[in-house]
Amino acid sequence: MSIIGFDLHGILNKYPDILKPLLKMLSKRNVVVVISGPPEDTVIKELSKLGFKQSIHYDNVISVVDWLKEKGVTMWKDMDGNWWCDNINWWSSKAKICKEYCINILFDDSRRYGEYFTDIDTKFVLVKG
Repeated sequence: MSIIGFDLHGILNKYPDILKPLLKMLSKRNVVVVISGPPEDTVIKELSKLGFKQSIHYDNVISVVDWLKEKGVTMWKDMDGNWWCDNINWWSSKAKICKEYCINILFDDSRRYGEYFTDIDTKFVLVKG
């Protein structure tokens, strides 16, 4: 069994009709995790609006914001309510999350995250739209 990660913004929200059947199939024999920037409750709401259902299409959600706050990284909100932190902590976060949770492969559309996957076992797959 593998642990397979998918980004929400730029991956799942861009191709929901293609990815829903794929994730449903994958989740029968693997653990499917959604890794995305916003707080967990926001990610779950967005997934639900797209028709992705927990225990059918994915098993868990890991929020970058929640994970960084849990690790004690200094964060702040802008006037629109979006969370921010320094660039190194933000862009290295998904690699650190994948290492911590033993995620085997991550599909993401942002090359900047991929720069931090060179020294861990997780395979980073850049999906271009």
